[in-house]
Amino acid sequence: MDATKILSSPATVMIGPSGGTAAAVGYTQGGVTITKTRDTRTIEADQSLYPVEMSITSEGYEISFSLMEVTYANLQKMWDEPGTGKLGLAAGSNPSKYEIQIYGNRKDGQQVKWTFYKCIVTGFENFTFAKDSEGLIGATFTALWDETKNAIGEFAPATEGT
Repeated sequence: MDATKILSSPATVMIGPSGGTAAAVGYTQGGVTITKTRDTRTIEADQSLYPVEMSITSEGYEISFSLMEVTYANLQKMWDEPGTGKLGLAAGSNPSKYEIQIYGNRKDGQQVKWTFYKCIVTGFENFTFAKDSEGLIGATFTALWDETKNAIGEFAPATEGT
């Protein structure tokens, strides 16, 4: 066991067009959540009351976070707005695809990086105006397979083998 390998820091989030240059999105609140998803299908036999096997039908990743800096540029990235200063009817049948990079620091001071090459926004959080809290632009992105990289993304530890 090595407690210095524990990641214990806020994340730095960068977003850019898929295949382009990513830029920092600013302050976040509530952390960044990366969720691996898996859909399965149960295989049942007539001769058994119980499933005899399972088949994996899909796997993926979802990335969720909330931005504190309320700008139209952040609304455009997080809620896939059309880029004209207006709201709604952003994506149509061709949603924007983004590369998302997430950086964090381990207790030993080394930085790790998660990269998801091609993501689309698939979930939106409520935006709340309140005197006792901050307005947040929250969204969930689903990572798609990138055929040019033959992967959904990558995890890059600070040094090889750690």
